[in-house]
Amino acid sequence: MIRTYTFNADELTPSPAEALSYLRIKGTPDDATDALLSACLAEVGSIADCRCRAGVFDLAFADSIHPVLRDSWLRGCDRFVLFCATVGIEIDRRIARYALTSPARAAVLDAAGGALVEALCDKLTERLSAELAPARFGARFSPGYGNFPLAAQRQVFSLLELSRIGVGLNDSLLLSPAKTVTAIMGIKT
Repeated sequence: MIRTYTFNADELTPSPAEALSYLRIKGTPDDATDALLSACLAEVGSIADCRCRAGVFDLAFADSIHPVLRDSWLRGCDRFVLFCATVGIEIDRRIARYALTSPARAAVLDAAGGALVEALCDKLTERLSAELAPARFGARFSPGYGNFPLAAQRQVFSLLELSRIGVGLNDSLLLSPAKTVTAIMGIKT
């Protein structure tokens, strides 16, 4: 069964270190960058629309997504979780607006949005782990990673009916809103 989950951004803890890594900043940022990052993390949290779709499937169903899954990423698993997490379109709109008026803020807001969607993935994983206890999850990976081709995004999009949470897929296989992640995790019982 595929379910929709919603989260309040206040429940999430986006990692400033992760946002800095997206900005390719190593070490401690200067005071101005640190202040801008804090402001941008607060801003994305205030405008985020955190929604997810997730389903648990038998291992045999993995072949219908892509044949490489069962023999590589899901080896040794009994089932798997397929999910999508998005923080909504308003972050994209703000980034586009700031790109015209404050490119630095646009870049930092983009990084903060990336950190927020990763925090959302972590929160969803935490919720699913509680629902499926005592099962253990394997690593999370997405279409386009390793030998799991980006083309599988079509099957993921269709199977999870991602338009139900406001997610689109273009001809280049990019999801919109931009701060959207699809992923799969093996389950071992």
